[in-house]
Amino acid sequence: MRDINRPLRVRVVLPEAEYPDASVILARLVVSHFVQTVSSADSNRSIYKCLVVDEAGRYVDDYVARGVQRVRSHNAGLVLLTQSLADFRADVRETVFGSTGCKAIFAGVNPDDARTFSAWFGDHYRFDVTLGRSQHVSRYDDGTRTGETHGETRSVSVRQVERPRWSASDIITGIPAGHALISLARSSGRRGGPFLVDLRA
Repeated sequence: MRDINRPLRVRVVLPEAEYPDASVILARLVVSHFVQTVSSADSNRSIYKCLVVDEAGRYVDDYVARGVQRVRSHNAGLVLLTQSLADFRADVRETVFGSTGCKAIFAGVNPDDARTFSAWFGDHYRFDVTLGRSQHVSRYDDGTRTGETHGETRSVSVRQVERPRWSASDIITGIPAGHALISLARSSGRRGGPFLVDLRA
């Protein structure tokens, strides 16, 4: 693992079909060892180091969950891919979600995850415009003649309301195939609002 202090690319493929239990153990060791190595004092911080973990919910334990923020300050990162947040153990789920800076959601997200991301993206203020229209009829009788007059009143009201940036329903139905809703964050912790990206462009 110390070899990651120089530029290189490594792909680890585990024989999960033949040895499922051993593969899970080995994958957890690789992920934990990566966190430990990049967080060490002698890690080469001039080289950005990144570990991409597929089906990450099976391999992230408490040590790794707490190490997500730590590796970021050492010029390193973890890309955790999962079908659903429910794939992470319940005791680390909130830590993992809160510690990861950049987040991406793809089409087909389940409702529970959509609600979580909607709450994370937060609300924003926008102007809500309401148009009103009413008609009225006035009848008169002045002793010599009778009749009626017709009138119409229109009104416009504008108010500032707080709405979700992306509601859970918008996330479920508004992300087309081949797109992702992405929220990026800087290493300082400052993050931007979500935006839709066409991954095929």
